[in-house]
Amino acid sequence: MLYGREDFEKMTGKRYKYIGKGLNGHFEIALYVDTFEEVDKVYEEAVSKGAIPVSEPSTEPWEQRTCISQTLRIIL
Repeated sequence: MLYGREDFEKMTGKRYKYIGKGLNGHFEIALYVDTFEEVDKVYEEAVSKGAIPVSEPSTEPWEQRTCISQTLRIIL
C-alpha cells in the first residue's frame, strides 16, 4: 500500500524530509507473525538496531497490529 506524502504526514502527525523532488523514499513491508506480542518484539528489535520510531505498535479497529519506523538501510 502506498500513501501520498500529505496523506502519510497526516496519518502519522509528523512532517518528513524527502529525498528530492518527486521521490517519497518510503515503502511498506508487511510480515506475518503468530501473535501481536511478536509485532512488539520485532519493532523493539528494529529500533534497537537503529530504526527511527515513527508510530509505536497499536491495534487497528480491523484487528491488525501495526507500527511504523524509518531507516535508510535494511536492519531486520
